[in-house]
Amino acid sequence: AERHQSKENVEVVLQLIDPLSLISSLEQRRDRLSELDLLKIDIDHSECLFLEPVFETVGLPKVIHAEINPIFPPDLEFIEHFQYPDQIIEGAEADRNRHSKPPYATGCSVGAFLAIMGSRYRLVQVEYEDALFVRSDLVHVFPESRRSPTVLWQLGYFCHPFARVGRDWLMQS
Repeated sequence: AERHQSKENVEVVLQLIDPLSLISSLEQRRDRLSELDLLKIDIDHSECLFLEPVFETVGLPKVIHAEINPIFPPDLEFIEHFQYPDQIIEGAEADRNRHSKPPYATGCSVGAFLAIMGSRYRLVQVEYEDALFVRSDLVHVFPESRRSPTVLWQLGYFCHPFARVGRDWLMQS
């Protein structure tokens, strides 16, 4: 985050946030956010629930790069129940709680993102736990957008080597 803070036209906000506080945060910056080129969402928690507040406050970004729960194929919609900041557990208890959750019970599936985005966006890339969505008026630039979400998910996650061994195995080596 620090390497981007000095860049012009880049705003890095490091704070505990929820979908409601995001609206007030965006409204404070509305004059600098006339048109977003890229929205990066990686909060490790219900990412898709942050889309509508962004759309309502500053419009439709050209590209959305988001962390996804890749376990669910695109025809299934999964959204983790959002835990508001006053419900968050601190310290060692939080670590135990986070690691006790099975991997399928976190984040949002590609299908949930697509349902919320509707016809406004197309999926163009899945890369393990990340997805790239492009605004519908710009998809003609991306030939990959002609592929179905299921094929993109199969190529980007289902056939990915880490899909079988998981990130935990990688971290142990």
